[in-house]
Amino acid sequence: MQSTLEKMIENLPALTVDDLVVLSKEVNSAWKHRQTMKTKKLKSNLHPGDSVTFTGRKRAGRGVKSETFIVEGHVTKVKRKRALVTCLGGLSWDVNLMSLTKIV
Repeated sequence: MQSTLEKMIENLPALTVDDLVVLSKEVNSAWKHRQTMKTKKLKSNLHPGDSVTFTGRKRAGRGVKSETFIVEGHVTKVKRKRALVTCLGGLSWDVNLMSLTKIV
């Protein structure tokens, strides 16, 4: 039995350009709504003083792939879409809420 997604993909060639534009706008709207709800849920569970981890990157030169590493710190401020995280070394990072993992 085919899933709804497989049926939709199978029927794409039958859609007109206008139908595809409407479909694209609806998919984008649904995506943004889900991301917004996920961010709100994360924001409600995050408070100053909470321990968190995220993946940081070392600065690299142009065209050079930068190294990644796990950073651990404490939330000092929760903003609309980002949080200010102070690390053990005293550095502060402005991190996207979606990138944070709360340590229990």
